[in-house]
Amino acid sequence: MERKENASRFVILKKITVFAMAFIAVMLLNTHIAKAGTMYQVVVEKGYLALRNDKAYDSRNEIGKLYTGDTVEVTDTSDVTYWYVYAASLNKSGYVNKDYLKDVSSIAGNWTVKVNKGYLALRTEKAYDSRNEIGKLYTGDTVQVSESEVINRITYKSSDKFNPDNYTITKDEGKLSITPFTDKVT
Repeated sequence: MERKENASRFVILKKITVFAMAFIAVMLLNTHIAKAGTMYQVVVEKGYLALRNDKAYDSRNEIGKLYTGDTVEVTDTSDVTYWYVYAASLNKSGYVNKDYLKDVSSIAGNWTVKVNKGYLALRTEKAYDSRNEIGKLYTGDTVQVSESEVINRITYKSSDKFNPDNYTITKDEGKLSITPFTDKVT
């Protein structure tokens, strides 16, 4: 009798273990794991993605609006629907629905310029200085971004916004420099 009870307990324990393993496997397959500090881009078909102070859809907990193209730094992915992010454009942290985020931790590729007004300055240095501005990029212009040094490749499209005849392009020991002929670049 005791032997039969032990066998019965073993079967029950085995079933519970199989169920638990299956549950964990399903959770892992349905969860996207992002490491803290990963950059994501907002992608919404229309309107905006609400930045919230709580993990729930409620108009009262909106603390900001994020639009397609905005980037956020994901800091917590423990919830299956809402991730905790830092939005530098708003200087705020909060929750967003993860389904509207696209991983952009690798920035290499072709990007379309979007500016609210004016232009995006093309510079020879990382820091702002009116002397290092060598070109202007406007909303709709396409740029190619590389995570490493690009060797022997120049890609540009002539337009009324960019005239390659205004520049001298030189290569010196693997370094490429683009210098405007005049102080006024057209």
